[in-house]
Amino acid sequence: MRKHLIYLFLSLFLFSACGSSNESSQDDTQDNVTNQLPTENIQLEEHEVEISHEMMFEIIESIPAPIETATMIKDIGAPYYEELINSTSNAINYSTNFKKAVNLGIYGANLGYINIYNEVGSAVSYLSTISELANDLRVGQFFDFHTLKRLASNRDNLDSLLYISTKGFDKMNNYLKVQNRGNISVYMLVGGWLEALYLSTQIAESNESDVLTERIGEQKITIDNIRLLLTVYKRDPFVRDLLGDIEELKAIYDEVEITTTYKEPTMIEEDGALMIEDNTVTEINITKEQIAKIRKKASEIRAELIS
Repeated sequence: MRKHLIYLFLSLFLFSACGSSNESSQDDTQDNVTNQLPTENIQLEEHEVEISHEMMFEIIESIPAPIETATMIKDIGAPYYEELINSTSNAINYSTNFKKAVNLGIYGANLGYINIYNEVGSAVSYLSTISELANDLRVGQFFDFHTLKRLASNRDNLDSLLYISTKGFDKMNNYLKVQNRGNISVYMLVGGWLEALYLSTQIAESNESDVLTERIGEQKITIDNIRLLLTVYKRDPFVRDLLGDIEELKAIYDEVEITTTYKEPTMIEEDGALMIEDNTVTEINITKEQIAKIRKKASEIRAELIS
């Protein structure tokens, strides 16, 4: 069984594209907004290689969902830290598509964190801000906020929401790609990933947990995919700046050791069905000093993005 499912908006954003009853109406909506899209598109240089749909989907699936990180934080017994999330009052400062898209991802991760701790009052404000940013980016048609509010507030719905969001994000990404706006989905993806890293490192400082430490260390693998996604759009000066910061963060992660020991899988019977159990063991060696460095750099990058 995969440890990591689709990343962005996982239990944060529910896309109406996924509901069979909404398929035709959404397609009409997409056609109507085709000529109303922002013009901040990024063209690829001739020597640059565009990421295929299949590779993009694999990369997205490999990145841990912010909601999974939020759930982990709650499960280790950490209290709710309202001061850590990005204030909705900052949204008025985001005037470029880059800032809007990145912070749409950041606010999405915040919403998942808020919902996990049942902070209903704050959730309403964040839903409103997310809706405004999504509409500004002309992707609001992919969000069913009524269903989101109902499902995201119940942890029992997490698996269903992850599955639905996988299909929804994939459809939105394809739509943006056709419109030559694939950079928007990448920026959202990176924003959500960075916010989850920021929250986990900040909270780990005062809440010791082997599970949370391991999650932070695992991002050594993820950061290579983040770099790949951003490199595609490096002609954007905003992306070049962010990519430079990500390279510095990667240099810190290069000090983290990850070893994988392969063991033969075994067949087990579960509920009358035969299943294959993966026995491969991955060990992550990360020190407190390394986590402190990651915390500092992630906080610096995040401060630039939300300003």
